[in-house]
Amino acid sequence: MPPRIRIACVMLFLFSQGCSQYARISPADINPATHAESRTVGLPLWGFSMAYVTPMNCEGNGLAEVMITRNFSDRVLSFLTLSLYTPMELSWKCAKDQPLIKPVS
Repeated sequence: MPPRIRIACVMLFLFSQGCSQYARISPADINPATHAESRTVGLPLWGFSMAYVTPMNCEGNGLAEVMITRNFSDRVLSFLTLSLYTPMELSWKCAKDQPLIKPVS
């Protein structure tokens, strides 16, 4: 196989796969109350420096769901910068208010 075709096959294999990670970071009985909000964040320096996002639409209830997604263009940019900059899409949903249970006296 010619080197150009081999390189093209390797690049196609590396970049054709989408990567999506889903993490539920709250107890199972917490349901989302809002639609998904999202923001593109970048991790500089191979992820040694963290990207912090403060969801302004959650009013003290915390988060119900968080999704991190990387697409083809994110992977290409990460490859071209030798992972010095790694972009990704961060999406979240806020948790519903928990009903207050009053003690019976």
